[in-house]
Amino acid sequence: MITDRGEMMLDVKEYFAQILMVNHLIRVLRTQIDILEEKRLFISSLDLSSFKARNSPNPTDFNKLSDAYLDLIDKYKSEEKRLVELKEEAKSLIDRLDNPIHRAIMIDRYINNRSWRAIADDFGYGYKYLLNHLQPKILRNLKKGVEQC
Repeated sequence: MITDRGEMMLDVKEYFAQILMVNHLIRVLRTQIDILEEKRLFISSLDLSSFKARNSPNPTDFNKLSDAYLDLIDKYKSEEKRLVELKEEAKSLIDRLDNPIHRAIMIDRYINNRSWRAIADDFGYGYKYLLNHLQPKILRNLKKGVEQC
């Protein structure tokens, strides 16, 4: 979000909207990793010695496929790690807020991915008040804090 000179790369609101997308991408990657690991485990567990047919599968092909799954799993895990680091950066920005309620609201929304309605209910705010008044105020405070750094 911040360049080496401390300049804003994105508007704060846009930045946190992207953090919501990061949460989604992390969930998708974790699901894909689980699926690929299951497929790789299945392929690795196949006993090809029982195949006697003329066109029986070649064990080398299955090893190549297993290795390809492993490579893809590693790439997904690397991307997941990068996304988690972005989320941690967002958390460190949120931690700069002075008001503990504002910090808790932002963490609930952008780190824990909770809905504004659920957050409003938990904190005793009206949904529209939270969305139209408090959230913009918190984002302005975040922007001021980032600009001062």
